[in-house]
Amino acid sequence: MQEVRLELLVGRKVYDPDGCKLGEIEEILAETIDGELVVTEFHIGAGATAERLSIRHFGARFFSLFGAHGHSKKALKIPWQRMNLEDPARPVVLPE
Repeated sequence: MQEVRLELLVGRKVYDPDGCKLGEIEEILAETIDGELVVTEFHIGAGATAERLSIRHFGARFFSLFGAHGHSKKALKIPWQRMNLEDPARPVVLPE
């Protein structure tokens, strides 16, 4: 098994199997399972940044004061099993 340094993945562009950019890795979630820290999910895109900074809902309310309406983007949440990290410099999301 190849070792991947997670701190180097944050900010990497992520692609779908066809080579289209999905966004950048903004957050990596992990939990303790049987006493070991296990990566469970990657959050990708601008919505993930807003979630991480806790501004997604604040921003929508703030801009609605000025008449702006619409929906803020949600983070794309990718389970660990669907992330192909064979080339950590170019992560690819595997099809479901």
